[in-house]
Amino acid sequence: MIILIEHMFDVNSRRGSLGESRILNRLMADDRVIDWAKTLGEAEIRAFMKARRRFLKRPSAKHLHDVRTAARRLRSLFKDFRDVLRPRRSKRLRRLIEVTSEARDAAVLRKTLRTALDTRERRVARATLSELRARERACFARVRRLLAGLRYST
Repeated sequence: MIILIEHMFDVNSRRGSLGESRILNRLMADDRVIDWAKTLGEAEIRAFMKARRRFLKRPSAKHLHDVRTAARRLRSLFKDFRDVLRPRRSKRLRRLIEVTSEARDAAVLRKTLRTALDTRERRVARATLSELRARERACFARVRRLLAGLRYST
């Protein structure tokens, strides 16, 4: 059964075929699969809430990455098991992922630009670097606001 489940959620497999949906419906009727999905959901929610607490306590690029990764994993799990887990707040989770992507993009762009420029070029690009830093900070503040209002229970 595990091999079948792994195949069903393999990104390389064709999704949405009639045969797969029949198999999925039969598997979802099995209480063991439902229990497994719920256990997996609880573990992913705990991981997300842990990353959320760390970011709210001490915002950093690393903690942002952890929140972003945990949120994306949770979104994928909710999508794959939407009939079993019945997620609430999925729109907020989607918005959080968008905002964390914006913050990450600004941070990566700023860091890449800073390391690519020599001292003389950095002086010329100071305004751009400052603007990217301001955008990064604004996104961090938006992530904090979204995380403060986003809670899942296990």
